[in-house]
Amino acid sequence: MGDLNSWFEENEDRADFRLVYVREAHPGEQPVMKPNLNAGISIADHQDLDDRQEAAQVCAAGLDIVFPIVVDGMDNFVEQSYAAHPDRIYIIGADGLVAYNGGPGPDGFKPDEAAEALDQLLADS
Repeated sequence: MGDLNSWFEENEDRADFRLVYVREAHPGEQPVMKPNLNAGISIADHQDLDDRQEAAQVCAAGLDIVFPIVVDGMDNFVEQSYAAHPDRIYIIGADGLVAYNGGPGPDGFKPDEAAEALDQLLADS
């Protein structure tokens, strides 16, 4: 998350940043991904909003996230509306429209590309 933290710190006075924590991509009940297993990360599938909020806090602490985190509801509205699973970067313009839609992670998760899109959006406004 270093790239995203740096991006936030460089731009926090120019844009609002939020990480939206959605349903767990690899809950502990399923085969755990090797990087998660090596890091000792195993988060159970969320049973309620309290579980999801707790998992978001664990995520923030474990990844040293310095920008605000909000949690998607148990109806997964944000995740479904933005196809945000497992991870994705979006930039929403001041007009409320999607100005940048990053590809699905992990391959489409490109902070440098999103940073360029934000720079362009802010230069155009």
